[in-house]
Amino acid sequence: IVKTNTLIEEITGEPVRYIRPPYGSYSNSLLMQINMTPVLWSVDPEDWNTDHTGQVVKSVGANVKCGDIILLHDSYLSSVQAALRIVDALQGKGYEFITVDQMISD
Repeated sequence: IVKTNTLIEEITGEPVRYIRPPYGSYSNSLLMQINMTPVLWSVDPEDWNTDHTGQVVKSVGANVKCGDIILLHDSYLSSVQAALRIVDALQGKGYEFITVDQMISD
């Protein structure tokens, strides 16, 4: 994590402030070492468990509400395709997408 953050900071000039811990698992000891805020999710369509884009879209649509964070994995093509469809569908319903910074400051 430290090596990756160093590279990101060298490239962007900005420190990395947030971490999405794998499996949502982290410890206070880890947080003290990395000085980052963990960001978890409230909607998990288990996109890693299917390659059916429509199923992922349907799962998110059935479970999402205002203020949620949706977990998707960009290592799966079906998840990337689902994300594009989810954004369009939710924006069509009036949802607005914001950054974690915006969520925390509100």
